Parts: sequence; C-alpha cells; structure tokens
Amino acid sequence: MLTPSFQTLAGDKPASVCLINNAAAAGPVGVLGTLDDVDAATSLAVNLAGPVVLANLFCRIFGGDGAVRRIINVSSGAAQRALPGEAMYCVAKAGLEMLTAALAAEHQEPDFQSISVRPGIIDTEMQAFARSQSREVLPCVDMFVEFHSQGRLVPPDQVAAKIVDRLVVGEVENGRTYSYQEL
Repeated sequence: MLTPSFQTLAGDKPASVCLINNAAAAGPVGVLGTLDDVDAATSLAVNLAGPVVLANLFCRIFGGDGAVRRIINVSSGAAQRALPGEAMYCVAKAGLEMLTAALAAEHQEPDFQSISVRPGIIDTEMQAFARSQSREVLPCVDMFVEFHSQGRLVPPDQVAAKIVDRLVVGEVENGRTYSYQEL
C-alpha cells in the first residue's frame, strides 16, 4: 500500500520525477557454499528484488501522464567482475544493470530514461565492513584494504553531487550504464 505522501505526490502530476535505487546490503560475505540461505535471500531482496518492485511501482504510478521520468540504478564494478566472497553483491548489481536494460527496452517513450551508474570506490560503511573481514570469509579483502591505504576512497557527498549534476538533471542515454569517470 502506498503511503499518503507518495499518493499525494503522484496525484500532483509533477513535471519530472526520478527514482534512485541506491539501497544496498553489504552482507552476507563468504564463498558460496558457506552462506546462510536466509541471509543470501535477504541480501537479494534488498539489493535486487526491492529495486525491481520500486521500479515496477514507479512505472505504474508515473506512466503516461506527461511527466519526464527517470530511474537511476546505483550499480558497481562488481556487476561485471566476480569478487570471491562477494557473490551475492555481484549477482545483485549485475541484475540491476539488466533491470536498467529491460526498462529501457520496454519503455521507449521519449519522456522515460532508465540508467545505471557505477559510482566508483566510495568511502562508506560498506567499505569499512569489507576491510574488517578475514581472508577466509572474504578472499578479496586485500583489494578493499588497498583501496583504503592508497587513498582511493572518494567522499560520498562528492559522488552524490556529481550524480545529481550529471545524471539526475543532465541529459542521459536511455539504457546506458555510466561510470564515475564519466560524471
């Protein structure tokens, strides 16, 4: 059921609307075969099923009313590269990029865009969580430790500002995945 504020927003028929699917769960981490089944399913629910449900609802509520509509799925380089111990996260991010492509294929109206963004290596709690894992649990932990020790982590507010300027209000190509370097 929709919350009253969302129903009111949809009823106001705004000139443009944007959904940013940015929720993510860092865990569970571990090699497949060692993960708890419920934890694995919960991770996919947050990282993939939730954005699919929200995109479906967004298209239903804001379809055909003249509003410029945009869905931005926050992905990761993990969508294209399997990271040992991060299978659930990698699978979900690859799924988000396919969701982006499916939305673009299904909604080819000129007032609709679906894009994804790989925002780069951001200084978040997810990065700290990854660095805190043992090699037995997260075989690729050294990569996360190196990102931090080499000063490669970008502040979240810097990334967010670039996403807003370039992808929320800028011109975009429907179905495309953008990288941090393009922002």
